[in-house]
Amino acid sequence: MSCKLFTLNTKAASLVAVLCLSYGSLSSASELINFDEQIALDDINRQYESSYQATGLEQNVSHYNTLSSDIESVKIKLTNSIDIVNTDSLKLKDQLIAGQYDESLVLTLRNMSANIARLKTLLANNETELATLTESIATGQNDVNHLARTKNKQLLSLYEQIKSRHVSSARTVLSDTVTGQIECDVTQSLSACVNSNLTSMKNSFVLGKGGAERIAIDSFKVTDATQKMSGDLSYTVNAKYKRVYNANLEVELRKALGLEKIFFVFRSNTKGTEYYINDQKVGRGEKVQISGNYVGVYDVKAVKGGKTQSLKLNLENDGDYFFPFASQKTTSKTSKQPESKTAENASSLTKQILSGLSIQPNDDELKPANYYSNTVIHKDELYHYLSPVEHKNSGRKTVYLSQQRADQYCQEKLSAQLASKDVYNYLAKSHKLDAGSYWIANGQVYSATTQAIVDSQSKQNRFICMLSMQ
Repeated sequence: MSCKLFTLNTKAASLVAVLCLSYGSLSSASELINFDEQIALDDINRQYESSYQATGLEQNVSHYNTLSSDIESVKIKLTNSIDIVNTDSLKLKDQLIAGQYDESLVLTLRNMSANIARLKTLLANNETELATLTESIATGQNDVNHLARTKNKQLLSLYEQIKSRHVSSARTVLSDTVTGQIECDVTQSLSACVNSNLTSMKNSFVLGKGGAERIAIDSFKVTDATQKMSGDLSYTVNAKYKRVYNANLEVELRKALGLEKIFFVFRSNTKGTEYYINDQKVGRGEKVQISGNYVGVYDVKAVKGGKTQSLKLNLENDGDYFFPFASQKTTSKTSKQPESKTAENASSLTKQILSGLSIQPNDDELKPANYYSNTVIHKDELYHYLSPVEHKNSGRKTVYLSQQRADQYCQEKLSAQLASKDVYNYLAKSHKLDAGSYWIANGQVYSATTQAIVDSQSKQNRFICMLSMQ
């Protein structure tokens, strides 16, 4: 998938400087794609190109750049005209005080005044048009982003069809009969010549079928061979082989289809949320649409007002990842009475759970504070199921808390809730739940080993937070 770059020639800091628009070529040749699949690919690209042109984005950006240049030119002319009026007005004043009247200078000032009025009107009209054009460009960009996502879905569907064909083809044993010639020493017998050259004969056959990444030989039998007095040997081989579909071919197929990027969304319940992938900022706001070549597991962070939510995610196409933050509550009190020791302990505990356990540095070394992250162990249309992990100086460790503290963690840290027995059964049967005992919202303990409620003497257990996606 290629990009079209547009530079908006403006000094206004509020406007986007560069627009990068997804754009596909009308053809993409690859031996991995058959004739019918190539037609489907061309149709998808042609439909996208037609819809893209209909947005008028290119024309609007071009007009924007021209209009911005015109506005700067008008501003310069207006400034020069005002400077001329100021200079000639002082000159006229001095002449009048001296008892002189310069008719041509008065006429010049009158013409310059009319020109200033014209330039001001032109500037106001151009700036109004520019503001309207800016809104049109923003709308066009949103339309193009939607078209790109739609195209991406269509390409993914075609990709799955092609991949399925290749995977199915890889199970089928194919056969072929090929002939060839090799040079042998005149002292070699026919069988010795064949045996000593069998590897090169196989390699020649494999290369003729696209290489070792394309096929795997099941059998390779020389069915006929004739040797001349010069030693040259002609042979016939019956070969059986399977086509191979591996990770390298999958990457090649995705490139051929223009599927090197994935599209996904980060969302939050606050406009001030900033999003990071592997510590690189990728956006800010309640909803941020992101595209890129993200393959594998990434460290994703959402940051708002000093609070951070961390997840390790295998970013997926059309993924929708929600990061809620608890609303700010007033801490002012109507009573000036000091809190009790119990309240102080509870406040300290809450701070530890939500912010991480602070470690005091010694004189020799500044040790980093501990913190929590949350791993998505499963997700469906209704919930993300999060397993908290505590990060210590010695490494990562599973989080064990009391039922009250676990419930507090889910509610205040993630705006989520503790999982129920049915949810734990669901996760256990889906092989998403590690062995151990887990807190249920009603205070009972669930055993992932027996998949049942158990009588546990432990005051601290593991837990799963259910984050609603509705």
